[in-house]
Amino acid sequence: MTPLPKDYHTAVSQMDTKNLLRSTLTEDCRTQKDDQRTCLLCGLSYFWRPSRCRAHLGLEESTKHVQVCKPYPEHCDRFSEVVRELRERDTQTKQAAREVTKRSLESGAPDDAINVENFCKKARVSDARPFKIVRTRDEVDMQWARAAVSAGLPMSFFDNKEVRKAVRMTAECGENYIRTKPGGVKETTLPHRTYFTTKLIPKLDKFIDGKNMGKMREMAEELAAAVFSDGWTAVNHHPIVNIIMGVRSLHTLRASIDTMGEEKTMDFIAALIVQHIKEIGEGRVFVVCMDGACKGAFVLIQKEFPWVQCFVCPAHAIDGFLKNVGSCTESIRMQANVMGDVPASEMDWNESFFRDCFDNVSKVVTWIARKQKPFARFQTIAQELIKERKIKCGAAMFKSVETRFASQVSMTERALQQKKVFKTLAKDELFLEWLGKQPKVIRLEVQAHVCMTLLFSYFQSSYFLIIYIISMQLFSNNMYYFIYYMIYV
Repeated sequence: MTPLPKDYHTAVSQMDTKNLLRSTLTEDCRTQKDDQRTCLLCGLSYFWRPSRCRAHLGLEESTKHVQVCKPYPEHCDRFSEVVRELRERDTQTKQAAREVTKRSLESGAPDDAINVENFCKKARVSDARPFKIVRTRDEVDMQWARAAVSAGLPMSFFDNKEVRKAVRMTAECGENYIRTKPGGVKETTLPHRTYFTTKLIPKLDKFIDGKNMGKMREMAEELAAAVFSDGWTAVNHHPIVNIIMGVRSLHTLRASIDTMGEEKTMDFIAALIVQHIKEIGEGRVFVVCMDGACKGAFVLIQKEFPWVQCFVCPAHAIDGFLKNVGSCTESIRMQANVMGDVPASEMDWNESFFRDCFDNVSKVVTWIARKQKPFARFQTIAQELIKERKIKCGAAMFKSVETRFASQVSMTERALQQKKVFKTLAKDELFLEWLGKQPKVIRLEVQAHVCMTLLFSYFQSSYFLIIYIISMQLFSNNMYYFIYYMIYV
């Protein structure tokens, strides 16, 4: 057992700050000529500096040079006394530094300015004296305008509360945020891009993730958590796998993994999920949700954690089913639902009813959206009808997008809500004047799509039927059979 130094039992209030920091070291290492020191409280060895000692005690941010002290049980009380005393002294010193700074600003005396600089350096707080060069507000505002244009900043940047807070803190920091380069050139100490991307932003991400995870772990103790996973392709064509943790309405992205070069087998997928369940806490996770392509990994996950329920993502399943309904495939296969004890089944389809309606609406929307004049008239007419309260939706049309959930249904539903807009456009004088100047091919397109499709009652009733069937039965267990009954019976 390491012998206790003589000052170990000395009251912390009777020791100056330097000796109080040194009292946390073993007595035999204090006389060494090199800077290697050993912490009495936890046994960690590190190169001693006052700042590193403070970081080791948790009073400043820890660095790669030293870790935070984890005291032995017999030294916990002494550790708490030292840290509490040092924090109280820091608070008093910083308060005194601010008061000296305030007096210096009021007096403007050169001697006071020197005292402020020395005192603030000792107290590790910003010297908030005014800049020697005073700029007018108009000059500063214009420079911000130049910065916005040069960097392509969105105008919402200036309304962001964190940006405005950063500007205020920069002003409060004073000349402490300015350095003099060789040649007497003044330059700001604002970090450059590399430091932001490699140091500051990762540090902020770590802080936010830690804060979110702490809150979610507490909730998971009572409510249990769910783990979600899905894959996507990045802009550089690398396959990415996301791991998300959710508890009630809170969600956090735990990992976004580049799996380039990896063979995405069921063993690989299961190992990823098992790893994150262990990191979260085995007793905190009860659900795993992934798309149907990964259902082969469910058995492997449940072998490791038998209490975890695994199921296919309902959004993926419904979206895939709607795509099948909107096609003319010969049969539609429904996957088994293990949690609901529903077996897999297959239904004959070969029906073009839904596909034809979706295609007709898509042709109309696409044709108008890609023609500048018709699109401009459509928007103008829609805005006028909205003001007159003749339509209850927005002016924008919805287009079918392959990667968006149930986008064909959303597109058709919005087209029905904008039926009056289409009718008005077909009779609009400016639109017809433009149409008369177009080649015969375009006029035939309009006759086939814009003027005809949405005006025929047959198509309108078809769209209404589709929206009714899908919207009312979207989450019904008998949705597949309900659609089959509506069409064939």
